[in-house]
Amino acid sequence: GEYIGLFDAAGHVVSELSPGFPPQNPFASYGWSETHNAWRYFERATPGGPNGGPTWPGMVEPPGFTLPAGLYTNNIQVAITSAVPGATIRVTLNGEEPNPTNGFAYLGPFTLATTATLRARAFLDGWIPSPTVTRSYLVNPPALLRGVPSVFLAGPWNEAWHKPNGVMSIVGGAWSGGIWYAVSLDDYNIPLKRGRPYER
Repeated sequence: GEYIGLFDAAGHVVSELSPGFPPQNPFASYGWSETHNAWRYFERATPGGPNGGPTWPGMVEPPGFTLPAGLYTNNIQVAITSAVPGATIRVTLNGEEPNPTNGFAYLGPFTLATTATLRARAFLDGWIPSPTVTRSYLVNPPALLRGVPSVFLAGPWNEAWHKPNGVMSIVGGAWSGGIWYAVSLDDYNIPLKRGRPYER
């Protein structure tokens, strides 16, 4: 983000974030910690009250892939790097967000012989995990498909595609004459944009 400064009436800096506001996390607030005498990420926001509670000194830098996403006609070696000493990189192959219990710990370059979407995230004790980095590799596709445009959409199966929240979710309801209709207030059909939960 950009530079943020708080100035007094004489134009003197009282407090500032320089050179700019750091990257943010949707599950943490950011502010000045009197305990640490430093800017910190806070576990919970305290609007209208003093900053307090557990804090983190920073957010881990996202990992990097040495191989660009794209189409490859042979097996490939994938290497993932982190600029943060001591960080652990976790990787998933199923579109889900890596977390401390989901995915596998990256220990070194590995081979891909088929199409896969990799998601990687770096973790360091006492710090907020990095943003997730995603790379899709179309590996050894049939010859007839190699000139066809490809689109990869990555996400958790039950959040991106199927129920309860995916774009193809159909929960409850019934069909009559090829038409879907809700039976209860909890039924919804996202592809058809029908049902009270969908409208919410």
